[in-house]
Amino acid sequence: MTGAGAPDADWLRPLWPEEDWPERLLTHFVGGQWRAPLGQGLRVGPDGLAVVQAGVADYVRARHAILEALPVWQGQSAEMRRAALPAALLSGGAAAPAIGPIALIDAVAADHAAHLGAALLAGQGALILSDPCNPRAACTLVATLARSPLPAGVIALLHGAMPEARAALG
Repeated sequence: MTGAGAPDADWLRPLWPEEDWPERLLTHFVGGQWRAPLGQGLRVGPDGLAVVQAGVADYVRARHAILEALPVWQGQSAEMRRAALPAALLSGGAAAPAIGPIALIDAVAADHAAHLGAALLAGQGALILSDPCNPRAACTLVATLARSPLPAGVIALLHGAMPEARAALG
């Protein structure tokens, strides 16, 4: 549960058992669900855990899911959107780079949470690209947002890089 008055402790409870991390990192979050990636390239991080790199088909699927969910999200008032987001995203931030109504959030950037909050408050959808050195952080952020009242599909998480995302979506 999220939004105004949501208990912070609920946000901090374990998202899944520690032993599930290797499998969780082999998925992408698209359309409100953890899904098998369509890409096939593996990237092994410094912690030895692998992620499946997003391919063009993954970016297209994420774009479609976000665009399908946006009318519901944009139909909500700014106050309703604000109430749906955790306080950590409401610190105020500059707009993220975007392709049309989809903000591209690079989790490598130190201020990615502020960019994400600004995009969602503005009624944009968000494609979050995980940090190759720490994909768990983006997975945790998205799993937390998945518990919120965001419409399914407004956010997507892919294990990819900004140049590939721009090329596939541009």
